[in-house]
Amino acid sequence: VILTLMSVGILVYDLIKRPFFSIPNMIELITYELIILLANVTVTIMAFNPEDVDINHKGSDVIVLSFFMFSIAALLFMMIAFVIGLRDAIKAAKMKKGKLSLLEIISIPFQVGGMDFGQMEDHRT
Repeated sequence: VILTLMSVGILVYDLIKRPFFSIPNMIELITYELIILLANVTVTIMAFNPEDVDINHKGSDVIVLSFFMFSIAALLFMMIAFVIGLRDAIKAAKMKKGKLSLLEIISIPFQVGGMDFGQMEDHRT
């Protein structure tokens, strides 16, 4: 129950405060939180009905499916981040007019800035 409440709280916080500047990061975070919320609600339902075998079987299927959806979503968002980073690498190479080495161009999509982590708000006081 506590995990489910925390998942709802995190979703509400993300939708109200919007801690990320970029829309793709916000979509990624909300996608992950919705999948986690699905698994938490399923576990909560299963916990309140421990004797019901049908609910437990269906619940375990939902949990496995949510794990699969989480993995697929992570791969999808990694591929999107890689493509965006590759696009930025091509732009950087054009701006430098070929002054970047091949190793520098290849490493740009893997740099932290290519995944928009540099655009996060600093909430420290």
